[in-house]
Amino acid sequence: MEGEFPFRLEYEIKGKQSVIQDTLLCEYDGIGINEGQGKYREWKKHLASGKQQLLLLKIDDSKEIYYDPGPAQYYMDDMNEGVTYIHGFPNARYFEKYEDGSTMDGIIPADELLTKYNIKLISWDYTQPIKNNFSTTKK
Repeated sequence: MEGEFPFRLEYEIKGKQSVIQDTLLCEYDGIGINEGQGKYREWKKHLASGKQQLLLLKIDDSKEIYYDPGPAQYYMDDMNEGVTYIHGFPNARYFEKYEDGSTMDGIIPADELLTKYNIKLISWDYTQPIKNNFSTTKK
């Protein structure tokens, strides 16, 4: 099973408007199992363009600012029971790698994104998730 979800992200960086248009591809990746959930479907995602992420700004070799389109489970209508997903727009995310090899990933609120990095997310237009017909009984 696979899903294609075109999207468009419009943003402004240092007064210059830019647009990222791409398609998020979500693919079934087998069955996972753990004690808390039992069996569950696993999904993987990637961009049709081949890019790794929606990069807004590469600060240096150790820090990047990007927009996360969301998890594959959301688009495939397969979130865990009781879990909802809300898009991060107009906030962005950062990824930082330290000299010891450790990494950190987090949210940058819209106000900090503008004041510290001069980036403003203008619009996020995305394809709605599919409506699946997966059984609601134990997987």
